[in-house]
Amino acid sequence: MAKGPSAADIEAFTGSPALDPVRAYAGLDSATTAEERARLAVDDLLRAGGFERGLLAVVTTTGSGWVDPGAVDSVEHLTGGDSAAIAMQYSHLPSWISYLVDQDRARAAGRELFDAVYDRWSKLPLDDRPRLVVVGESLGSFGGETAFSGEYDLRNRTGGAVFAGPPNFNTLYREFVDDRDPGSREVEPEFRDGRTVRFTDDPGADVPPTTAPWDGSRVLYLVHPSDPIIWWSPQLTTRGRTGWRSAGGTTSSPR
Repeated sequence: MAKGPSAADIEAFTGSPALDPVRAYAGLDSATTAEERARLAVDDLLRAGGFERGLLAVVTTTGSGWVDPGAVDSVEHLTGGDSAAIAMQYSHLPSWISYLVDQDRARAAGRELFDAVYDRWSKLPLDDRPRLVVVGESLGSFGGETAFSGEYDLRNRTGGAVFAGPPNFNTLYREFVDDRDPGSREVEPEFRDGRTVRFTDDPGADVPPTTAPWDGSRVLYLVHPSDPIIWWSPQLTTRGRTGWRSAGGTTSSPR
């Protein structure tokens, strides 16, 4: 978080005047509980003027507390530095170990950080609030999802979200994929005509369904076809070469 682009770096890239982005981060040892760490991070964000920027990104980290520079740097370049990002650490462990032992911490971190930010943000005048977005990668997407109950909650409380490489056990990701529109495939799901939630493996291309409007909050899942974190599940251990093997020994085509 501390090594992102400066205003001078952004100006050199865009050719336009820029601000120094605001970044706030609370380490694991800064407080005992996730709630306390979230409060400290929000206090730092407030002191640095983060709530006065045009866009505010709430970032849920991976297991070790890592924030993908590409996720934050791109926002800072696109906004000309008129942005703020906030994150906090919940574990010292690498993500693959955190998958096994720290899922509760990831869940608590995502919920506590967003709720602490939202509590402060929601008290600002309607015409003087930054656009509030959520970012999470891999286990960070799992934690980021846990602050929300579903599609409408994401739509009503954020200006958008990007969840990259969601693990197969993500609650909302599985809900959106399992309840996808009839005729769409698991590898290319469409959920309620893409009105809020969409999926893509190519962020440089138009996101399907391209013929449907995508108004209001936009929630995007980046799902790379070769990412084992996304596609692995216990069901794969019983999958036959021609489909999914049921308990009775029959097979059916994958959805």
